[in-house]
Amino acid sequence: MAQLRAVFVTTNGIPTFAEGVKYKHYSIMLSITDPPVDMLSVIYQLDNTYANPIRIVTKGVPNFQESITSYGDFDVRVSYRPMRDPNRIQTLLTRRLSDALAASYEPVIPEAVSSAIKDITDH
Repeated sequence: MAQLRAVFVTTNGIPTFAEGVKYKHYSIMLSITDPPVDMLSVIYQLDNTYANPIRIVTKGVPNFQESITSYGDFDVRVSYRPMRDPNRIQTLLTRRLSDALAASYEPVIPEAVSSAIKDITDH
């Protein structure tokens, strides 16, 4: 079954971020594990506050990876276009960004990662 994977981009195990006016904007890589075999493209729907909240990633990109930055938590909605009917969009899953981040590091979440997830959850 397909899952949303979210991991921080890190330097020496420390999540990288840009310092914003109020919050840290963390660099995060989204991807899909165990995608449907007929997946032609993935559509990540981010929070509407993003300048470009709809991200489309086509087959050929490893694990349908997409790079984002985030300072806060939101629902990531994932849909896809099947090869057999590329005009159709099918819902795949919806998951909180913080939940996807935590699940990607379980069972042992490093302290620096745990702190970054808390920053995101708190905002």
